[in-house]
Amino acid sequence: GACMRALKTECGELYRGVLYGGFMLTANRGVMLIEFNARLGDPECLNLLSLLDPSTDFLAVCEGMASGGLGRVPIAFQKKASCCKYA
Repeated sequence: GACMRALKTECGELYRGVLYGGFMLTANRGVMLIEFNARLGDPECLNLLSLLDPSTDFLAVCEGMASGGLGRVPIAFQKKASCCKYA
């Protein structure tokens, strides 16, 4: 979508890899995007990866990202929520 087009415009090439958002629920404006992250080792990413359905082949997902063929890889998530908070 718009984020991928903006990345291509800013960087001059297509982004390939993990990209996930950090969101916050506000009283007045609803859900707001705080940041994008692209690091597999972040606690937020590890939290989300644990929601992958066991039928999803994570190696195939990574190979699909690297080759540009991610759209052909079946990906499913468990119907669960995830929360990562810091103190």
